[in-house]
Amino acid sequence: MERKDNIMNRSGFIAQTFIIFGITILVIMGIALTIGEEDMRFSTLFRLGNQGIAFRTLSELLLSSVCISAIERIFYKEKYFGSLSYLMRTILMLLCVTALMIVFILYFGWFPAYSWQGWLGFFLSFSICFGASTAVMVIKTKWESKIYEQRLEEYKKRQKSEISGKKR
Repeated sequence: MERKDNIMNRSGFIAQTFIIFGITILVIMGIALTIGEEDMRFSTLFRLGNQGIAFRTLSELLLSSVCISAIERIFYKEKYFGSLSYLMRTILMLLCVTALMIVFILYFGWFPAYSWQGWLGFFLSFSICFGASTAVMVIKTKWESKIYEQRLEEYKKRQKSEISGKKR
């Protein structure tokens, strides 16, 4: 059973990593198509302009996706942060991911460290993406909660009818 859980955990980690990677690539593609030629000299993310995304950039983005998935796994594992509320875990995870992205920006030179426009764009896009993903998560949680409540009511009705049937 433990081996099956490990395989499921790994496949979930890999799936999550590639979801993050795919969304990141779509965002970078959109930016490159609209302003890539203008920002070729400004950012290493757009070294090919609107002609594509460099292999090195793809590797950097994949590495960042792996790191973000690992951070998420650590913060939502009951073993490590089980005593913290979901909100506190999310806040701490957000701070860690922000710090990680700052390290990546500086180390890989995604944009110059002195550029206030780059930092404004980063924090704006990061906030929008986080807000959107939070909204999706809240909607999904409410929808799932509604379904579970419906199923619980159906279960209670079945149990009640089975108990009534046995008394006869």
